[in-house]
Amino acid sequence: LHYQMTSIFYSLQEEQELIVKNIKQLLTDRNIKITTNLLNLVKNHQLVIDNGFLIAYLNDSKANIVDSIKEHYDKGIIIWDRSKFIKPDEKYYNMHIDTFNKSEFYINVVRSSYVPKHTIVDKQSVLNSYPTINECDYPVIKWYDPIMRYYGGRIGDMVRIERHTVNGINIYYRICK
Repeated sequence: LHYQMTSIFYSLQEEQELIVKNIKQLLTDRNIKITTNLLNLVKNHQLVIDNGFLIAYLNDSKANIVDSIKEHYDKGIIIWDRSKFIKPDEKYYNMHIDTFNKSEFYINVVRSSYVPKHTIVDKQSVLNSYPTINECDYPVIKWYDPIMRYYGGRIGDMVRIERHTVNGINIYYRICK
């Protein structure tokens, strides 16, 4: 038996438009304002700096571009247009540049009804509100968790998680490690 792989999209244009829509939402959720035409960026596999924020949509042939400019920028996102999945890269994380695969923009993970609301909060105010709980006693969320990467969370950040139950809303806090 031969199986033919089919895309979930009708066209490359639809795929690109969906990716752009979800990139725009990520930038909005991070309060990042850019003027770059994201559809052109995706279509042409470009890297741009917009208001001091690095944003790139690159394929394998342009991977060396990032290494040549990484010391000049300390915040941004890189979306890799690759056939194989690339795990989040710690070297870019340390530069405050979050890396994603294009397939991670096929859906918006924070808009899923299965994902509770996450908000990065001021850690000190939470610790002050619960003085009997030490920082090391809070549960952990990893820096490479999809939600933390989406919001640009860093090690040491505290995240508030709101879970809706039949009894109301339960609030949880986690420390990013």
